[in-house]
Amino acid sequence: MQAGFDMDFYLDWRWDGHPNGYNLLLRNTDTPLEHEGDSGYFNADSDASIAPFPAEYLPQLADCRTCSPPTPSCCSVLASRP
Repeated sequence: MQAGFDMDFYLDWRWDGHPNGYNLLLRNTDTPLEHEGDSGYFNADSDASIAPFPAEYLPQLADCRTCSPPTPSCCSVLASRP
């Protein structure tokens, strides 16, 4: 991948109005079906900076590389099968 980033694997979600990296780039609004108020970086009407995207994305990328996601492992609660 020449650009080094595949958007197909970045899920579009917001939580209580707080955008993730996908939203920061493409749909930074609580009303994604309306153009007005969308401050996503790739929105031609937006003057948004790219800076919030790497600030949100790069720590998650580092977690993936170190296999240290912010979710607890389920191994400790699994039982062996007979």
